[in-house]
Amino acid sequence: MTGEKTRFSTVEEYLQSLPDKARAVLEKLRETIHETAPEAEELISYQIPAFRFHGMLIYYSAYTQHVSLSFPAFKVFEVFKEEFTPYELSKSTVRFRLDEPLPLDLVREIVKFRMKENLEKQAAKSKGKKSQPDGVIAPPLPCPSIKKVSPHWGRSGVRSRFQHDRLPPPTRASLFRWMM
Repeated sequence: MTGEKTRFSTVEEYLQSLPDKARAVLEKLRETIHETAPEAEELISYQIPAFRFHGMLIYYSAYTQHVSLSFPAFKVFEVFKEEFTPYELSKSTVRFRLDEPLPLDLVREIVKFRMKENLEKQAAKSKGKKSQPDGVIAPPLPCPSIKKVSPHWGRSGVRSRFQHDRLPPPTRASLFRWMM
């Protein structure tokens, strides 16, 4: 035995690898998500099934005792805090036990909320973009988190010309551009 994990390329392959009970529950969950978000694209991401609608919408998976819904955004947990109380939660996942009925109405509400959230994010991104005429390159902006200081020995014991609070060191080209 080599110990290699199975790599799935389609959702059907993933579903075929599951035991019958888990497959039946996950197919019902899949059908509910697809009915709620018919324009969402289904794919395999991180080796589990997922739906994408203007960004990642929702992940779903099955295990021996439960099925899981995972979300790339944590706002879902704030909004549905009351509804999630009977279920086991982790940082980004809600677990529904296989021996209990699946809360399909809650799943529909979550999917609708995530669709709205993704559309709002996309609108905010497109609203914030400034269009440049073709062939015009915007000049580089100085980085506000890098402050020029006199040469000194930094805390790491390495001589440094910059104080960094969040960003990695600048490239040589950007350093020369910034100094001019």
